[in-house]
Amino acid sequence: MCSVPVKVLRRTFSQVGSNSPRVLQQALVKAKGSEALRLWKRHALNFDAVNTITAIRCVVFSRGTASKHLAAWRCLLHEAEAIVPTLLPKDLSALAWVLGRAERGVVPKEEQQLHAALVKAVMAQIPAFSAKDLGIIAWSVAKLELCAPSDPLVRLLAGEVAARWEQLSGKEAVNLAWAIAKMEADEPMLMKNLAHRAAAELSSFNRQDAANAAWAFAKAETRHEPLLRGLSDMFLASAAEFKPQELASLTWAYAWLDVAEEYEALLSSLADCCLQRVSSFNGPGLARAAWAFAKVGHIESELFQALADQALPRLSSLDGPNLAKLAWAFAKADLEEEQRRFMLAIANQAEQNVLSLNARDVAMLAWALAKADAAPQPLMLKLAKHAVPLVPQFSPQGLATSAAAFTAASVCPDRLRRALVQGAWEHLASFSAQELLDLQWAMASQPVRELALEAAISQAPGWALRRPYEHHAQAGSMPDCFKHLVLVLLLQDIQRAKVDDQDLMGLAQPKRCAVVYVDTHAGAGMYKLEGEDGFLRSEEGIGRLRKSASGWNKLPSPIKDYVDMVEAFQNSPSESGLYPGSPALAAKILSGCAGSRAVLFETAEPAHAALCQSMATFAPHLHVDILHEDAYRGLPKMLEVMSSEPERALVLIDPPYDLCFTDNFNFRLLGELRDHWPSACVVIWYPMRDSTRTQRVYRRVRSLSLGPVLACEVSVCRSACPRSAVRCWCWCACFLVSMPLQWFSGLVCLRVRTGMMIVRPSATALEQIQSVLPVLVDMLAPSPEVSRNCEVFWI
Repeated sequence: MCSVPVKVLRRTFSQVGSNSPRVLQQALVKAKGSEALRLWKRHALNFDAVNTITAIRCVVFSRGTASKHLAAWRCLLHEAEAIVPTLLPKDLSALAWVLGRAERGVVPKEEQQLHAALVKAVMAQIPAFSAKDLGIIAWSVAKLELCAPSDPLVRLLAGEVAARWEQLSGKEAVNLAWAIAKMEADEPMLMKNLAHRAAAELSSFNRQDAANAAWAFAKAETRHEPLLRGLSDMFLASAAEFKPQELASLTWAYAWLDVAEEYEALLSSLADCCLQRVSSFNGPGLARAAWAFAKVGHIESELFQALADQALPRLSSLDGPNLAKLAWAFAKADLEEEQRRFMLAIANQAEQNVLSLNARDVAMLAWALAKADAAPQPLMLKLAKHAVPLVPQFSPQGLATSAAAFTAASVCPDRLRRALVQGAWEHLASFSAQELLDLQWAMASQPVRELALEAAISQAPGWALRRPYEHHAQAGSMPDCFKHLVLVLLLQDIQRAKVDDQDLMGLAQPKRCAVVYVDTHAGAGMYKLEGEDGFLRSEEGIGRLRKSASGWNKLPSPIKDYVDMVEAFQNSPSESGLYPGSPALAAKILSGCAGSRAVLFETAEPAHAALCQSMATFAPHLHVDILHEDAYRGLPKMLEVMSSEPERALVLIDPPYDLCFTDNFNFRLLGELRDHWPSACVVIWYPMRDSTRTQRVYRRVRSLSLGPVLACEVSVCRSACPRSAVRCWCWCACFLVSMPLQWFSGLVCLRVRTGMMIVRPSATALEQIQSVLPVLVDMLAPSPEVSRNCEVFWI
């Protein structure tokens, strides 16, 4: 904008009169900020309301002018405050529009006084505003954060909009919806009406209107299908025309509303556009896009690597909330090892922005850093201190994830612990099943136990809905048969002594070597195969395997040995009808072998007591240590004080996978074993719930440099697949009315998929596994026609 020469101004004033507001307005329209301030200082007495607003506008749009002329800027704002009560509605909206674009905090006192005067004047004239001016006022109030959601002005604005929504244009509806959402006003019916109005006027929208509409209605959690579908169609028809920040807003909105499945084509197109134009995104846009794609599970390595590359040089420009979004997104994605270094860079930057985090940001950031194993203790301590006064604002999910995250990072000061305990009591009825599991683990892992809270958690409404993997529920099932067969095979292989030339010539008998066996999640040791669901699972597992073994020709030795051991327990007078878990099977194999030892970890009180009773049978024949302790903490301590490394050892890591950090704990324990016990054969059981997670586990295991790691996976259908829609419908009906599993187990193909990773297996063990697993899946299949397969491969 060109400045007006002083000579021209003087000539104009001499011709028309220096006291003419019209002449002043003509000069102000063409003036820069500093010249506008000089004009106001010389002719302040002749300035009318329009002149004053225009002068403020000149200063606002001339960046840095207010800071250079503080005294004049204070006086101008003070003058504006004095005239606000006399302004007409259109002038009030003009002033509000200018203030909404002003740099805040230059002269805080005068700004606050002017804002307060503006709010008071607006409240007095609400009915007189046009729809357009009402939108401007609402936008300014929201942007300047002048009102809390419950303030009278917000209620007045909402009431006025509710009375006029049918007369609004599409753009006016979107602008007002944006403001109401930004102010976090609880107006669901009004937002629904505004969404209806916006959907009817979609043809008049430009790209920014579309992005603002998506953001506003998502922020207010208003899911209006015609509007969402219309915005999606609009984007797909002209995707190349949308700007980066509009792409980020659209992506965030559809992710926030959790409609990924319904709008898969839209999100795929958004991902492609974001990848193509990622270099044009600003820092907040990158954070929103990353968060959104992680939220909907659209996790592509190329996209997230590009987001990381662009975000890294912009980290210093991001505030705490955006850093939290970025950290959460990349922790959720859990991609390559290089991105863990990116997480550490986020952590370093976040340490400088802790005080700007709200309750939700704290929970997100704590979870992300703990999940990515990128939680520097100084940052976690700062975060914990900042979190204490925010705990009352935590959602139930925030409470549970924060408790688990700080506990997993071994940083939970007593003040934070007490605040989390208080919050947990207050929200006990609102926690989901997974949140209760995470919370119970966190409380049980604290130095100071809260036994009353732990007991109350197991009685909370959500507890009954959990899906824990419990040893007694899985005893004798298909996964148990697979797991225990591999365990028997490996223990027998490790136990075999090396046979020298004399042994090969028959001059010496092979002898069994001493073995140290460690079980990280030992369970009860032995189990009764009873109970409605447990009986069915064992019948499909060990029951079917025993029946198949009786009619199988040339049964492989490991399967025969496993079945024989199970039958020995079943027929034993002392353990009649009991199924042996992994500790009992290992003890059976190692008993009587001098120097062998079993170390069993179990944290649950009832299971620990049952384990002590079960293993008492083996005490005369085997040295057994039963530790009532979390193996993820106890085993590393044991490794640190171990005087010498046993020559032969097997460590079974068999967790229930009911905590959000179980994989992290496994990876840390693998690292400890690699560093302190490199000769041990480590075996990890894992469920195969989804291929994406399984592939992430493979990548993380490869990054640990453990040496050769073998993966063994089996997949067996529990029953024949349905061949008619009627049977499928019957299965759904049974499921909806919660009928017992036996009632419809024959109608559907419920596939069991599970795997084991073996660190440093011997060549003999590899050959046996490759030959035995195909036989095992054939024996476990309910019929020859049922789908089943097994895979053995190096990771």
